[in-house]
Amino acid sequence: MDIIRFDQLSTLFKEVLGPDFINVHYQLGEVTLTVYPASIVRVLTILSDHHKCEFKQLIDITAVDYPTRQQRFEVVYHLLSLSQ
Repeated sequence: MDIIRFDQLSTLFKEVLGPDFINVHYQLGEVTLTVYPASIVRVLTILSDHHKCEFKQLIDITAVDYPTRQQRFEVVYHLLSLSQ
């Protein structure tokens, strides 16, 4: 399987996640995908099962507190795709 570049992965996320997709960015070798909280089960299933993603390993789940934001908490899922 060919490794997908970030621009291709970004386009793929937008296509397969549809209305669940908010944003994606790449920094320091890491891809960050932002989705709606209510969509997390659907999104994780797609990221695991889609043949171009294959994020099969959940490394950890954590939370971040941004006290100055109106919606101050974020849940962060660290996923790994061995194929990508």
